[in-house]
Amino acid sequence: ANVRTCELHEWRAGSNLSHKHHFDGGSIVTLDVLLSDESDFTGGRFQTLESDGIMKGYTFKKGDAIVFPSYKYHSVGPVTGGCRRTLILELWRGDTKQCD
Repeated sequence: ANVRTCELHEWRAGSNLSHKHHFDGGSIVTLDVLLSDESDFTGGRFQTLESDGIMKGYTFKKGDAIVFPSYKYHSVGPVTGGCRRTLILELWRGDTKQCD
C-alpha cells in the first residue's frame, strides 16, 4: 500500500465531522493519531458506526492512534473548546501521491 493522503486537521470550537456515514473513499486503510494533549480541547470525540447501528466512541490520549479499514463509517463530534489536532494518513493501492 502507498500513501494516498497525509493531512493535519486542526479543529476549533464548532468544528466537527458529524455525518455518521462519512468514509475515506478510494483508500484501504486509515490511521488517525491524536497530536493534542487531551486537556487542550473539549468535545471532538472520534466515533465509528458499528454493524448494530450504534456509534462507538473512542477515548484518545496524545500520541494514541487508531487504524481502521477506510470503508468504515466514522465521525468526530463537535469540538466545544480549545483546539484538537490530528494527523490523518490514508493508504491505497495506487501510486504514492506527492505534494505539488
